[in-house]
Amino acid sequence: MIDIASKLNIWLHFADITSTVIERNGVYSIIIDRRLTRQQQWQDFGHELFHMLRHSENKLMLSASIVQLQEAQATNFAFHFCSCS
Repeated sequence: MIDIASKLNIWLHFADITSTVIERNGVYSIIIDRRLTRQQQWQDFGHELFHMLRHSENKLMLSASIVQLQEAQATNFAFHFCSCS
């Protein structure tokens, strides 16, 4: 995670919160829930990385069906990303 984030200029943080991605002024941060196992953290990293790469919209402004679609896409990407790495 650290190497990939570094190469993509993503700030990577570990905290006691649900994993998420944040963008501020064009700078991206991925926060990974440090309470999870390493495997779960890796899966969350893949999930949040996909959101960062493909979903720039504010979820609060989207319909529930679009949010559900985006979550399914990110989960699918994480499945393939994590199994290949």
